[in-house]
Amino acid sequence: MRAKTTTAAEFTLSPLVVAVDQREKAPFSFTEMKSILKGCGGERRLVVRVERKFLQTGDYSIIGYEDRVGVERKELSDLYSTIGQNRERFEAEFERLNAMEVAAVMIEATWGEVQNPTAARGLEWRSKLLPKSVFGTIQQWIIRYPRVHWFAPGDRRAAEKGTYLFLERYYREVNENARREKRK
Repeated sequence: MRAKTTTAAEFTLSPLVVAVDQREKAPFSFTEMKSILKGCGGERRLVVRVERKFLQTGDYSIIGYEDRVGVERKELSDLYSTIGQNRERFEAEFERLNAMEVAAVMIEATWGEVQNPTAARGLEWRSKLLPKSVFGTIQQWIIRYPRVHWFAPGDRRAAEKGTYLFLERYYREVNENARREKRK
């Protein structure tokens, strides 16, 4: 049985360029993404252009919109660490994220794993921070920083896809609003 070959016609270039903070140690690659945008081929895979640069806030944004939209990526152990040991720095990040039009925290875990990290797959757990304290902090920050939305889509791959779709949706809304304003 021969492997299926991929042709250029099966790919579409993403209309946005994702900005990735140069300090991000394990950045998403955004391979095998599919678009939600009209005219981007529906089931075609996207070629997502990525530019590494210094981002003042967040780990991901869109080139040209870095001060308007941002995504902060968190592994589960990093979430516990930043809420526990680096809380002041992390809360300062939230204040900057909340100053944007919209922002997100994308956790590489499920909400069940956030509330019970010892059940997380393949994670050796060392935090002394109580899960109910972490979840309580998240709830408090959801209220305190209403422009920062929290997502826990599951694993790293789901968080990568969620990050791209969040940025793409923002890009779509901004451009549709600009077209509507132009028609007036």
